Amino acid sequence: VRLSEEEIDKECETSTETVLAGSCKCGQCRFRFPLSKVEPHGRIGQLDMSHCYCPACRRAHSAAFATYVTVLTSAIERVKGEDLVVARSDWCDHQANHVMRIFCGKCFSSLATFPKVGQTVCVTAGCLEVDPLPEVKSFISWCPEKAPIYLGFVPATKKQRQKAKQSSLAKQGPVTGGCSCGRCKFQLPRFPEEMQHCYCSSCRKLSGAAWQTWMPIEEGQLKWTFKDGLKLVRTTSHARRHVCTNCGVFMTIVYDEDGAVWPLAGVLDDACYTKEDLCLQVSDVSHICVKYKQPWWTLPNDGLQRIKGAS
Repeated sequence: VRLSEEEIDKECETSTETVLAGSCKCGQCRFRFPLSKVEPHGRIGQLDMSHCYCPACRRAHSAAFATYVTVLTSAIERVKGEDLVVARSDWCDHQANHVMRIFCGKCFSSLATFPKVGQTVCVTAGCLEVDPLPEVKSFISWCPEKAPIYLGFVPATKKQRQKAKQSSLAKQGPVTGGCSCGRCKFQLPRFPEEMQHCYCSSCRKLSGAAWQTWMPIEEGQLKWTFKDGLKLVRTTSHARRHVCTNCGVFMTIVYDEDGAVWPLAGVLDDACYTKEDLCLQVSDVSHICVKYKQPWWTLPNDGLQRIKGAS
């Protein structure tokens, strides 16, 4: 007999086992799993997460890195929305193999990644419900040498800008980006002048990551070069986002008030810009919506402006 969602919730409340739950942004996909089935230290009441910096995971989540909780696949209980779940084939450098990316077919929230052969699944930390999430004891880095150049960047000093200007590494040319499957691509004339790291629930739930980085640009700067499957979907009361319906990757946000289109740094092609370009172009970096930050993520001590709400 299949229990209703209400009956499952009641069962969780009366159980002595700590049960973690996750869901997509629209709430139509929901699952749960016992903490004891989390690897590698869930059996002793701790929770460990992994950050994967490989290019494929970064682009799949439109973020500077993907954050996962590794769980035994057999322990995942799908509570709601099995018919909405979409799986697509991809790659992960850490796994050194092909993987399956799981997302909600309705709101395109990223939910999990798992190897095609294996006994564990990497649940996206951004989709997990805070209560009763235990304290995260450690973060394990996967492929840290492949982290994006913009991660941890702060505006350059006058001396650093001068050095970058003299460097032959500065490209100062077109910047390109796009989704995971390659069917949706865009181009910018140069790297934007500003980056905003956002911790709001929409960015977290849709990406499955801890946060996303937005880049304000001038009107008309973003040009779509490929848009097979591109769709503009409503994600908040004040904005919509461009998503590739083939792979579920978000690439921009479009604000209702002025129609401004902001691309995500997480989907930029690594080879199209250098640190020297950032030094020459980026003059403002900030953390926004920090009051919505998840308790398992600690803001870096980088001296950047921190804004409680939207910028």
